[in-house]
Amino acid sequence: MYNILKRQYNYFIRGVIRINEEVQRELDLLVQKICETVSSVQKIILFGSHAYGTPNEDSEFDLCIVVEGVGARKRGVINRINWGIYDVMETPVDFLVYGPEEFLERASRTVTMEHKIALNGRTVPKTHNLLMLHKSCRKLDEESSLILEQCVQLNGYATDIRLSVF
Repeated sequence: MYNILKRQYNYFIRGVIRINEEVQRELDLLVQKICETVSSVQKIILFGSHAYGTPNEDSEFDLCIVVEGVGARKRGVINRINWGIYDVMETPVDFLVYGPEEFLERASRTVTMEHKIALNGRTVPKTHNLLMLHKSCRKLDEESSLILEQCVQLNGYATDIRLSVF
Protein backbone atom coordinates (compact mmCIF):
# COMPACT_ATOMS: atom_id res chain seq x y z
CA MET A 1 0.00 0.00 0.00
CA TYR A 2 1.27 3.43 -0.92
CA ASN A 3 2.08 5.75 1.92
CA ILE A 4 0.13 8.89 0.99
CA LEU A 5 0.48 12.04 3.05
CA LYS A 6 -1.52 15.09 1.98
CA ARG A 7 -0.25 18.55 2.80
CA GLN A 8 -1.40 22.03 1.84
CA TYR A 9 0.63 22.26 -1.40
CA ASN A 10 2.05 18.83 -2.17
CA TYR A 11 1.17 15.19 -2.33
CA PHE A 12 3.80 12.60 -1.43
CA ILE A 13 3.42 9.27 -3.21
CA ARG A 14 6.27 6.86 -2.50
CA GLY A 15 8.79 9.68 -2.30
CA VAL A 16 7.62 11.49 -5.44
CA ILE A 17 6.69 15.11 -4.83
CA ARG A 18 3.96 16.61 -6.96
CA ILE A 19 3.46 20.37 -6.75
CA ASN A 20 -0.11 21.64 -6.97
CA GLU A 21 -1.23 22.91 -10.39
CA GLU A 22 -1.24 26.63 -9.60
CA VAL A 23 2.30 26.54 -8.22
CA GLN A 24 3.41 24.35 -11.15
CA ARG A 25 1.99 26.85 -13.67
CA GLU A 26 3.87 29.68 -12.00
CA LEU A 27 7.07 27.61 -11.95
CA ASP A 28 6.63 26.75 -15.65
CA LEU A 29 6.17 30.45 -16.50
CA LEU A 30 9.27 31.30 -14.48
CA VAL A 31 11.37 28.68 -16.29
CA GLN A 32 10.03 29.84 -19.67
CA LYS A 33 10.95 33.47 -18.91
CA ILE A 34 14.44 32.48 -17.75
CA CYS A 35 15.04 30.42 -20.92
CA GLU A 36 13.77 33.29 -23.10
CA THR A 37 16.05 35.74 -21.30
CA VAL A 38 19.21 33.60 -21.30
CA SER A 39 19.56 31.33 -24.32
CA SER A 40 22.39 29.17 -22.98
CA VAL A 41 20.60 27.69 -19.94
CA GLN A 42 21.70 24.07 -19.53
CA LYS A 43 19.76 23.06 -16.45
CA ILE A 44 17.43 24.54 -13.84
CA ILE A 45 17.19 22.84 -10.45
CA LEU A 46 14.44 23.64 -7.96
CA PHE A 47 15.63 23.30 -4.37
CA GLY A 48 14.42 24.47 -0.99
CA SER A 49 10.97 24.04 0.49
CA HIS A 50 9.11 23.65 -2.83
CA ALA A 51 11.44 20.87 -3.98
CA TYR A 52 11.55 19.12 -0.61
CA GLY A 53 7.79 19.19 -0.10
CA THR A 54 7.62 21.59 2.82
CA PRO A 55 6.48 24.96 1.44
CA ASN A 56 4.32 27.40 3.34
CA GLU A 57 2.61 30.60 2.30
CA ASP A 58 5.88 32.56 2.71
CA SER A 59 8.01 30.16 0.66
CA GLU A 60 9.85 31.43 -2.39
CA PHE A 61 11.14 29.54 -5.40
CA ASP A 62 14.79 28.62 -4.91
CA LEU A 63 16.49 27.90 -8.23
CA CYS A 64 19.96 26.82 -9.24
CA ILE A 65 20.50 27.85 -12.86
CA VAL A 66 23.37 26.26 -14.77
CA VAL A 67 24.34 28.43 -17.75
CA GLU A 68 26.83 27.42 -20.45
CA GLY A 69 29.73 29.85 -20.81
CA VAL A 70 28.71 32.12 -17.94
CA GLY A 71 32.31 32.73 -16.74
CA ALA A 72 33.16 36.40 -16.25
CA ARG A 73 29.72 37.59 -17.35
CA LYS A 74 27.88 36.05 -14.37
CA ARG A 75 26.75 39.43 -12.99
CA GLY A 76 25.26 40.35 -16.39
CA VAL A 77 23.40 37.02 -16.59
CA ILE A 78 22.00 37.52 -13.08
CA ASN A 79 20.82 41.05 -13.98
CA ARG A 80 19.19 39.84 -17.22
CA ILE A 81 17.33 37.09 -15.36
CA ASN A 82 16.17 39.57 -12.69
CA TRP A 83 14.80 41.92 -15.36
CA GLY A 84 13.30 39.05 -17.35
CA ILE A 85 11.24 37.66 -14.47
CA TYR A 86 10.50 40.90 -12.62
CA ASP A 87 7.10 41.65 -14.13
CA VAL A 88 5.63 38.13 -14.21
CA MET A 89 6.32 36.64 -10.78
CA GLU A 90 3.91 36.67 -7.87
CA THR A 91 5.98 34.33 -5.69
CA PRO A 92 9.41 35.64 -4.65
CA VAL A 93 12.36 33.98 -6.41
CA ASP A 94 15.90 33.38 -5.17
CA PHE A 95 18.37 31.96 -7.64
CA LEU A 96 22.00 30.99 -7.96
CA VAL A 97 23.83 31.02 -11.30
CA TYR A 98 26.75 28.73 -12.11
CA GLY A 99 28.71 27.58 -15.11
CA PRO A 100 28.55 23.78 -15.64
CA GLU A 101 32.13 23.12 -14.50
CA GLU A 102 31.80 25.42 -11.50
CA PHE A 103 28.60 23.70 -10.35
CA LEU A 104 30.05 20.19 -10.77
CA GLU A 105 33.22 21.16 -8.91
CA ARG A 106 31.28 22.63 -5.98
CA ALA A 107 28.73 19.79 -5.95
CA SER A 108 31.55 17.26 -5.64
CA ARG A 109 32.37 18.62 -2.17
CA THR A 110 30.03 17.00 0.35
CA VAL A 111 29.91 19.99 2.70
CA THR A 112 28.54 22.48 0.17
CA MET A 113 25.04 23.67 -0.52
CA GLU A 114 25.60 22.74 -4.18
CA HIS A 115 26.10 19.11 -3.11
CA LYS A 116 22.73 19.16 -1.35
CA ILE A 117 21.13 20.79 -4.41
CA ALA A 118 22.59 18.12 -6.70
CA LEU A 119 21.40 15.29 -4.44
CA ASN A 120 17.99 16.55 -3.34
CA GLY A 121 17.03 19.19 -5.88
CA ARG A 122 14.43 18.64 -8.57
CA THR A 123 15.53 19.27 -12.15
CA VAL A 124 12.85 21.35 -13.83
CA PRO A 125 12.20 20.56 -17.49
CA LYS A 126 13.04 23.72 -19.38
CA THR A 127 10.93 24.98 -22.22
CA HIS A 128 12.41 25.20 -25.67
CA ASN A 129 14.15 28.39 -26.62
CA LEU A 130 12.44 28.91 -29.97
CA LEU A 131 15.00 31.40 -31.28
CA MET A 132 17.86 29.00 -30.61
CA LEU A 133 15.84 26.12 -32.08
CA HIS A 134 15.07 28.20 -35.19
CA LYS A 135 18.78 29.04 -35.65
CA SER A 136 19.68 25.36 -35.32
CA CYS A 137 17.03 24.38 -37.87
CA ARG A 138 18.24 27.04 -40.32
CA LYS A 139 21.75 25.67 -39.99
CA LEU A 140 20.43 22.16 -40.67
CA ASP A 141 18.46 23.44 -43.67
CA GLU A 142 21.62 25.02 -45.10
CA GLU A 143 23.57 21.80 -44.59
CA SER A 144 20.74 19.77 -46.14
CA SER A 145 20.67 21.99 -49.21
CA LEU A 146 24.44 21.52 -49.62
CA ILE A 147 23.99 17.75 -49.43
CA LEU A 148 21.18 17.95 -51.98
CA GLU A 149 23.37 19.99 -54.36
CA GLN A 150 26.18 17.47 -53.98
CA CYS A 151 23.78 14.59 -54.70
CA VAL A 152 22.56 16.35 -57.85
CA GLN A 153 26.18 16.86 -58.96
CA LEU A 154 27.01 13.20 -58.27
CA ASN A 155 23.93 12.04 -60.16
CA GLY A 156 24.89 14.25 -63.10
CA TYR A 157 28.41 12.90 -62.99
CA ALA A 158 27.13 9.31 -62.83
CA THR A 159 24.80 9.99 -65.78
CA ASP A 160 27.64 11.50 -67.83
CA ILE A 161 29.89 8.51 -67.10
CA ARG A 162 27.19 5.96 -67.93
CA LEU A 163 26.23 7.64 -71.21
CA SER A 164 29.81 8.06 -72.38
CA VAL A 165 30.55 4.36 -71.84
CA PHE A 166 27.84 3.24 -74.27
